Amino acid sequence: MFETLEDKLEKSKKPPSPGYPILIYGFHAVISSIALLRGVPGHGFSRLFSLVDWAVLFLLSATWLVTSLRSSATMSRHDYWVRGIILLSLLMAQDLPYI
Repeated sequence: MFETLEDKLEKSKKPPSPGYPILIYGFHAVISSIALLRGVPGHGFSRLFSLVDWAVLFLLSATWLVTSLRSSATMSRHDYWVRGIILLSLLMAQDLPYI
């Protein structure tokens, strides 16, 4: 029952433009790579959680950027929303106390 409701709701809205996910994933990839390049020499491996978090953020955003560039099909709004929440939660994890 709920699958049909979600499909009708999804089809009634326009998909995001193809350039917007590419812009967002590219932005996250650049920011995370800069943070990795500045963080490792400055702190070494003393802040291991931060290093792993930035690395995961870079790998996910770079992977999704490449798949968005190669894909000819448009991404659904739900997939884009879920990926955006994952990237934002990884960014917010940087504010956790260092483990």
